[in-house]
Amino acid sequence: MAMRPCAGLIGSLAIALSVPLLAQPIPPVTIADKELGWIKVYDFKPTSEPLKVDTRVYSAAQRNIAVDLANWMQASYSPIGGLGDVVRTFPRLTGAVPQSYGVVGKIYDSLKYGANRKIEPYTGDSYSWNVMVNGSFGQSAEAINTPERYYFTLAGPVQNGFSEELAWADRSTAYPCP
Repeated sequence: MAMRPCAGLIGSLAIALSVPLLAQPIPPVTIADKELGWIKVYDFKPTSEPLKVDTRVYSAAQRNIAVDLANWMQASYSPIGGLGDVVRTFPRLTGAVPQSYGVVGKIYDSLKYGANRKIEPYTGDSYSWNVMVNGSFGQSAEAINTPERYYFTLAGPVQNGFSEELAWADRSTAYPCP
């Protein structure tokens, strides 16, 4: 009788010790230069149906542009140092924000080994980039936006991380002072 609880304890202990090993993140330096590719290559197919999101309707042509962008993104780029994914997007929009659509590409860089030692995201953290049609950019000026008008601001060179010296050096050659 004493053997059964002991065997059960040893089995439980072995399982408990092996689970954290599988869930450990992969050190980023070990994958920094490796081409990891995409979580899945989707090969999105064209559609003939429109899509309604709230009060906006995305036509079949608009949806197919997003399909083409997603397929192009996966065909023309293979993620290095991270695991890629693409999502077609048709955002919920309010007021005077222009109707936009396109693709969000994500590169997951916090990774782990999953089942069968397949690399998968460890967390939801990712770098993303958008390829959008009629997408907005800059920072929305929420305080003055109305249902009829959409305003935004654009950051200058210094706000984008360039030094004051570099920001003005570029302008002085393009626009000499009298």
